[in-house]
Amino acid sequence: METALQMIQMITGAVYVLFLPGLVLSFLFFRRGTIDLIERLALSFALSIAVVPLVAFYLSLIGIKISPVAVLLEVAGVMALAGLGILLRRRLRPAAPPEPAPPPTPAPPPPPRPKKRLHL
Repeated sequence: METALQMIQMITGAVYVLFLPGLVLSFLFFRRGTIDLIERLALSFALSIAVVPLVAFYLSLIGIKISPVAVLLEVAGVMALAGLGILLRRRLRPAAPPEPAPPPTPAPPPPPRPKKRLHL
């Protein structure tokens, strides 16, 4: 039973550190609909891998020790700041209305049919 609990902790911890901060940051940088799902997933993973160690490094420079609780709070802080940025962007700059679709082009006329001759 203890190993199952440890596995659940490892999986949720990995998702929390390696995916969620980048997901929130990807919504900060790109509005919905500007990139597709696969791009957002890959970008979320890459942003998390880049941002979480940098924040941990800079916080350790100012005297905050790297510990599980500190990493938990640092990731929560990154997501909270990104979420605040998303809310501010929505309030300051409303979403642009979607552009109307161009009218459909008419189909080309069919090619002329050859005339049939009657043989007498």
